[in-house]
Amino acid sequence: MHEPCEPPDYGACVVKWCTLAVVVYYVIGPALAAGSAANALKEAEEHNNRGVHLAAKGQYGDAVEAFNSAIRAAPEMVVSYYNLGLAYTRMDEFVRAQEAFETAVRIRPENGNVWFHLGRALQSQEKIQEALEAYTVALRLKPADPDVRFWLGVASWLEKDWSQAAAQWEALIVENPDHAAVPKAWEELPRAYFNLGTARRESGDLDKAVEAYKEALRLRPDYADAHLNLGDLYGDSGKYSLALASLRRVEQLWSDDIRVYLGLGVVYLGQDSLRLAQDQFSRALELDKRSAEAQYGLATSYLRQGKVEEALKSALQLLLMAPNETRSHKLLAFVHEHNDEGVRYGEGFRAEEAIRAYANALRLDPEDAGMYFSIGTIFGRNGKWQEAYRAYTQALVIDSLHAETLKWLPLVEEKLREGKEVQR
Repeated sequence: MHEPCEPPDYGACVVKWCTLAVVVYYVIGPALAAGSAANALKEAEEHNNRGVHLAAKGQYGDAVEAFNSAIRAAPEMVVSYYNLGLAYTRMDEFVRAQEAFETAVRIRPENGNVWFHLGRALQSQEKIQEALEAYTVALRLKPADPDVRFWLGVASWLEKDWSQAAAQWEALIVENPDHAAVPKAWEELPRAYFNLGTARRESGDLDKAVEAYKEALRLRPDYADAHLNLGDLYGDSGKYSLALASLRRVEQLWSDDIRVYLGLGVVYLGQDSLRLAQDQFSRALELDKRSAEAQYGLATSYLRQGKVEEALKSALQLLLMAPNETRSHKLLAFVHEHNDEGVRYGEGFRAEEAIRAYANALRLDPEDAGMYFSIGTIFGRNGKWQEAYRAYTQALVIDSLHAETLKWLPLVEEKLREGKEVQR
């Protein structure tokens, strides 16, 4: 399985400065404009427009002073707080930008532009959840605004809400196909669906995961990672023909990627195409001779073909590669449980070696009831009923509902009773 993709590097937002002459009556209302504050209004207008002029030349520090002068002259003038926030944003002073935008939305909460830039200031401080809330308000006030949709998608991505990110970018593309952000949205949409598929797979919603990976492939047919994960999902679901089709597609794209051959090997094991599985795991080892996954698969394919000697060699090689992994010891134990003809617990199987391997595995994972059951079974196969009983009892201490132990424990208890009667 592949981890969700990292967020891309997005460009800066286009800043639109507001001159007071255009918005004065909307911002402060006709009553103030016509009343006793007319002189203050004129002064504020001059300071604000001077600030816009300075900001346009990149003199943001001087622009900040001008906007603050406008605010002192007319404290309820939303546009000056808005422009002040933009200037602070340009200076990377995002806390101050946030404060300016928050003041603006308190005065006039229906201004969607201010909410949008508040979201940008919050996002720049990595306050993603708060940014999402601001973007959501902005979108409600400015439905279908392309900038808001794009950045709402970005913030959703950062919160790993892949479904929301995809929904916003899809809407952006449909509603504003000529917008400057559309190429970036097209580029990132497949990754959003890929991440959505991965998240759904991790949560166990496999059908929805398949849908998401398919959507990623609809948008980008050569998306090898999506083909690979889709193939894994199909294999896990027993849909081997579909799994093979997906993995063969990856092989066409990435012929030297070990994951292709590991995946194919697992699928062939599921189909009982054991020689083909052996070939795929061998190919994987050619690409990476240190691959524990490939060695594990190769040993398994050998053993299921009855090639016990080859399986033992692979299992021992795996143990050298990954001595601290429980499964390495468990696999070795499992191989030892087979005799030279490949029959599990058949005459001549290596009981002592199997028990020793399980004991080593239990040092790494002492809470595995299944291994105690296996040890008990080996003892039972050799007529050591007291030892078998102790192992089964320990399995039930760990897992009182362990099905196999509950099934076979009565037989062990019966054998113990028979032994006592013989002794009498």
